[in-house]
Amino acid sequence: MVNTRLTLSPTKKNKQKRSMTIFILGALVILLVLTHTLWLPLFGKFLVVRDPLEKADAVLSLAGDQRRPRYAAELFLQGYARWFIITPLPLDSQRERDRYTNYVKNVALRMGVPEEAILLVPDIGRTTFEEAKNVKRFLEQNDINSLLVVTSPWHTRRSRLIFEDVFKDSGKRISIQPMSDDVYGHWYHTYRPEEWWTYKFGRDPTLSEYVKLAAYMLGIR
Repeated sequence: MVNTRLTLSPTKKNKQKRSMTIFILGALVILLVLTHTLWLPLFGKFLVVRDPLEKADAVLSLAGDQRRPRYAAELFLQGYARWFIITPLPLDSQRERDRYTNYVKNVALRMGVPEEAILLVPDIGRTTFEEAKNVKRFLEQNDINSLLVVTSPWHTRRSRLIFEDVFKDSGKRISIQPMSDDVYGHWYHTYRPEEWWTYKFGRDPTLSEYVKLAAYMLGIR
């Protein structure tokens, strides 16, 4: 008896597999696009962490965003800290570094922080990791045992990871605090993690922060 069942050639089988693979990938892409409002917010929310807000010896405005000092000063004035600490911005020009330091100091003074309560970390850190090491050394030298660290919302996850690594076994209590919305001044310049991909002020820091977070996890300090 003659077997008349048709069999596909290897070439046709490969074509069918490729077509099925393309179909599945296409379906997944469409599904991701249709459901993007469900999963994209998770990337923004993951970056933002907030430790319990408790009184500390000092509050620190991490160098960078010029709105951070304002919120740090608010915490100081609310009685959460006795010292207001400034770290220098890692600029090449000493003149520019002094200008930034004076800006932060003047923000604090204008808001009511006493000048005698303002302390300056003398060492310059090129990265958040170096900045944290400088701060640790400064706290040890000045017998400061607890610290509120103020930074931008998207920067809090990585900051907590870095400060936990640097201050491990130090006996110091570190609390990471994101800036509050009222320091931004305009809704467009407020970081909204639930819709970060819809506007430039959300996209730029989110994407940049994930690159930096990945680099840190790979050992780049």
